[in-house]
Amino acid sequence: MVYWTPMATIGERFLGAALLVVRLLTVLAALAVVGLVLFAFAEKPSLEPRGPEVAAPPPEPPRLTGPETPPALAPLALSGTTPFVRRLEAGAELAKLAREVEERGAEAARLDARLERVSPFLLKADRPPLRLHGARLLEMLTSPPRDLLSFTLAGATEADPLGKTLRVRAWTLGEAYPAEELAAAAATLEHVVRCVERDVDGGIDVLITPALGNDVFPGQPRPPIERAAGLYFGGDQYCVVDSELRPHFRVEVVEHELIHAYCHRTAKSFSRSRLITEGVAEYLRLVSNRDNGLNVPIDRLRDSLAELAYLLERLSRAGVDLRTVQPRRLVELDPDAFYQLGHLAYLIAQATMAYVGGDVIQIALYRRSDAPIREVIEGLDWREFLGFVERGSRLGRLGRAVIVDDAAPASRTGRDHAGYTEALRKIGADVPGKVVEREPSPGEVAATLGGEARLGLALRLLLTEPAAVRVFADPSEEMDRVIRFAAPHALAEIMGLRPEGETARMAAARLAGFFGAAHAGHVVTLGAPRRTGGAEILEVAQPLAIEGFAEHPRDERRLAVLVVGSPGTGASVPAAPPEAAKPLEVLLVVDLTPDGQALRWAQAFDMPGRHVAYWAPLADGE
Repeated sequence: MVYWTPMATIGERFLGAALLVVRLLTVLAALAVVGLVLFAFAEKPSLEPRGPEVAAPPPEPPRLTGPETPPALAPLALSGTTPFVRRLEAGAELAKLAREVEERGAEAARLDARLERVSPFLLKADRPPLRLHGARLLEMLTSPPRDLLSFTLAGATEADPLGKTLRVRAWTLGEAYPAEELAAAAATLEHVVRCVERDVDGGIDVLITPALGNDVFPGQPRPPIERAAGLYFGGDQYCVVDSELRPHFRVEVVEHELIHAYCHRTAKSFSRSRLITEGVAEYLRLVSNRDNGLNVPIDRLRDSLAELAYLLERLSRAGVDLRTVQPRRLVELDPDAFYQLGHLAYLIAQATMAYVGGDVIQIALYRRSDAPIREVIEGLDWREFLGFVERGSRLGRLGRAVIVDDAAPASRTGRDHAGYTEALRKIGADVPGKVVEREPSPGEVAATLGGEARLGLALRLLLTEPAAVRVFADPSEEMDRVIRFAAPHALAEIMGLRPEGETARMAAARLAGFFGAAHAGHVVTLGAPRRTGGAEILEVAQPLAIEGFAEHPRDERRLAVLVVGSPGTGASVPAAPPEAAKPLEVLLVVDLTPDGQALRWAQAFDMPGRHVAYWAPLADGE
């Protein structure tokens, strides 16, 4: 079989293929032209070496109305070892910022950022209101100034301006705290640290100012009572002490507050009970580096125990049964009730620690817990404790004990008798259904009648108006001891005179003349002492007719000096001023009794219209 293909059909197919090839070539040519154009306009590679590429910054967002928030600043780098010292360091930054604001002004946002940098170093005593910021907050934190330049640090050196090497840092607003007082207080704390074998990291700061620190920190918490001698702020870890206290008492207050700070920094449990925290502070401030551990010799406590025995006896006479007191209630007594009891509470607290003993206190501090002390007190036999007080009070002198109460005697009038009565009931005392009046302790009476205001005025009047003075005393041969003691150094502190000054020497000479008249027998001899037991002086033996006052012109000032007792022969019963001697304007009671019994008579003589002062010149000079 033969197959036949027509020639026209094959030609058509060849022509279609040729056209397809032409089209493909045209497309390729067009692509080549486009590539050449792109290559011509493309960036040529550089032959120079290139660094890393840097990303372009993002576009700036639209600016909002209001100030720009600055970036946060790094906290201050301070080197102080305690919150108080670091606050004073931060105060320098605040003072610098205040100057800048005053000179150039400052944007509010920028100012707040810099204040935020200081805020970690502010104390609770700064107490800035939450809504206060900017310039107003800065003014509050710098007025009054609270920086290192505003204070004087006792014992600071050029190499150690912050006192990092000091265990006790005493900060004052003017002259440096007296070195002798500071050394005495620091020695007490050093002995406690050595016995307990536990120190306080960074040392302890004591701020000593006329207004108890409130003149530096106006927002500082106020004392729980009207007038305090010293306080310790556990949150901010610093003490405050009244700088205007008399020196012999001020150092006792500093020691008391240092013990508070040491106990709180050692174990906060010591702050749970007012009886324990105040008792330990009152007890350990009496310890010395000559003592056996933390055991205070009983002789050093006799004046305090005599004061306590006197107050307990007065309460018993008022019908209060103290045999029912429960030691556990003493430990749990709330602060308000403790303060209502005043000196009585502090004396009981101190005597309780003396009964517990320094060894137990030392163990408690070493273990960082008040549990050992609580255990002894809660198991205490109260009647046995009263016997301990009675035995220890023998040979003690009334009015001589130094009690670091949280309030000065002038503020005692603020305590109500109802509160005092209720506080007695809280400790378990059986109180009659009436209100018990709070009787001031001998120490409070001595602090008032023998204070600078009373005694200083009486002595000045005696020296400036000698013709109006009558002296009543026992002409004992031992009276010359009084004359020797009435020296410039003994009068300077009382009268505010410089010991080396001519005025002080003249005052001493005139007073010696008064006592010399007594020694020469130019006055009436008082009767012999009579007692009922204990430390109580009996009623006046008999009124004495004292010559001289009857003829004294009534329009002239009437001044009297009543010298009670004799340092060589014992106490003499003081006589009340005779009718011919009235109205007395000033009565100075000079107490030479061995146990301070004339103090009660000075208190009895004190009345409106009469200036009564009390002086026991031999009490601290025997």
